[in-house]
Amino acid sequence: MGDILHAMPAVAALRAALPTSQIGWAIKPQWTALLQAESGVGAQAGSPEMPLVNLLHRVPADAWARRPLSIRTLREIAALRVDLRCEKYDVCLDLQGAVRSALIGRMAGAARMVGESQPREPLARWIFSERVATHKAHMIEQAQELVEAFLSRPLTLPLTPLPYDAAVEKECERWLQEKKIKRYVVVNPGAGWGAKRWPAERFGQLAQELAQMGYTVLVNAGPGEDVL
Repeated sequence: MGDILHAMPAVAALRAALPTSQIGWAIKPQWTALLQAESGVGAQAGSPEMPLVNLLHRVPADAWARRPLSIRTLREIAALRVDLRCEKYDVCLDLQGAVRSALIGRMAGAARMVGESQPREPLARWIFSERVATHKAHMIEQAQELVEAFLSRPLTLPLTPLPYDAAVEKECERWLQEKKIKRYVVVNPGAGWGAKRWPAERFGQLAQELAQMGYTVLVNAGPGEDVL
């Protein structure tokens, strides 16, 4: 999820710079809601339901890792390759810098495969046909540098739109009214592994201070995170 959120501002800038371009995103199925609302199937790029991209290419990489040599995995990889190549992409931008993402990008058959000269996983650089030197510290800024190099011009990162699902928004408003919640903050104490987690005790202190400021604190907890 973090890699997607870090890449979204640069893609929003790309969309603003090339408003009529066809943009696809290879993404794990569990994170598609970050780019497309559940009600957004068939929506056009730029719509509230699907504001950034035209197409999503679903890549069940976690399932492939669990069964790398199964017939099902091989068939799904072959189907993804056909799906990507059917779009005839001119360029592929690897904003993740991983070997797996670079290989998936190569599957698209684009003439240009652009990535960082010093990607997160060093072996990935050999898969790129064009390498961009990035100098800034944060991944959001590095993604911006890569897109700027592709466009050959500087960019200003716009506010990044998230998908809007009218039915979900309505249900959330109903729930907040039912609970008589007006001012609130959502905190997410979990992460994929412990090293990425801010200590739960600090979230507790933050929640207490927010409560003193008049906010209701809502906690987002994934499977197995209730203890946090």
